[in-house]
Amino acid sequence: MSLTTDPPPVSIIERAPPKPAPVDLILLVIAVLAVSSSASLARWAEAPALALAFWRTLGGAVLLSPAAFRSGRLPGRESLPLLIVAGLALAMHFGSFLASLERTSVAASVTLVTTVPIFVAVWEWSRGRTPNRRTWLA
Repeated sequence: MSLTTDPPPVSIIERAPPKPAPVDLILLVIAVLAVSSSASLARWAEAPALALAFWRTLGGAVLLSPAAFRSGRLPGRESLPLLIVAGLALAMHFGSFLASLERTSVAASVTLVTTVPIFVAVWEWSRGRTPNRRTWLA
C-alpha cells in the first residue's frame, strides 16, 4: 500500500476554460464587426453584385492564404473536385446574397440568409430524416 495518495481526478465541469489570449479577443471583435457590417457596406457600394462577390472572395483568400501555408496543411490533389464544388457554392451564395441587396432591404436579405437552418431541416424532412437537436438549436 502506498503512503502517497493521488489527488482525485478533476472533472471537465470543475475545470475553468482557458482564457483566450488578448489578440484572439481583438481578432474576434474585428471578425464580428466585419461580418455584421458586410451587408450594409455592400448595399452602399456602387458596384455590381458579381464584382463585389469576386473581390470579397479574393480578399478572403489573400488574407487566409498565409495562415494556410504556415500551418503546412494544404489540400492535396484528391481534394480538388470538392474544393471546386465548394468554390462554386460560395460563388452562388455571394452572387445571390449581394444581388438580393439590390432588390430588397438589408434587413430582409440578411433575414433570408440567416434562415439556412430552417431550409436544412426542411431538406432533411424531405429526405425522410428527422432533424436532430443541434439543427434546431442552430
